[in-house]
Amino acid sequence: MEKYKNLLEKGCCNFEITDSKILKSLEEISKSEYFEKENWVRLRWSQWGIQFLNNEEALDFVNEYKDLKEPSQVYFQVPINKNDNVHTKTISDEIKNYVSEAYGLKESEIHPPALTLNVYLNGFHIQNHRDGGDGGASRLSAVLIYMNECEGGELVIHGGEETIVPKFGRVVMIDLTKHDIEHAVNLIKGDNPRIVLVSFVNKS
Repeated sequence: MEKYKNLLEKGCCNFEITDSKILKSLEEISKSEYFEKENWVRLRWSQWGIQFLNNEEALDFVNEYKDLKEPSQVYFQVPINKNDNVHTKTISDEIKNYVSEAYGLKESEIHPPALTLNVYLNGFHIQNHRDGGDGGASRLSAVLIYMNECEGGELVIHGGEETIVPKFGRVVMIDLTKHDIEHAVNLIKGDNPRIVLVSFVNKS
């Protein structure tokens, strides 16, 4: 399909969700406990995942150490149970559908996609990196679905040749079978966080 053309040719594509059912599920997820600040307690700090007792403790850690050594990446990770409700299952199934269409695979050949909410607050970022493809042995694609708009937080790909601006309902797919392109996330500015649903999709 045309919307996946750049995924296979250049390693990344993006498109906007237009299906009202899918958009409704995203809206319902955005009203759930996953979006409540007190649940943002697992911090990704460079290559480490650090679990804190509460959000305040995590932010104290960031404020204390961010100037000591700039981390390569910093954001909160909130695991989502894809079977939690009809809306989380709808999104997981839709991601599987995207990957099935893009790679010409049967849905039975794709492992049910897990979901994680990544939350980037003011000053958070990700430096240039690769997600770690394995030549298609098991990993297929990293799929991102933006849950809101924010100042900054653009996805930078192809060495800065292209930037993708966060927008509710925008999907980004990064190929992990042969391209595994370098990409980065610009510094988040302002009070509105960058919130993204992320799924690394594998073969069954």
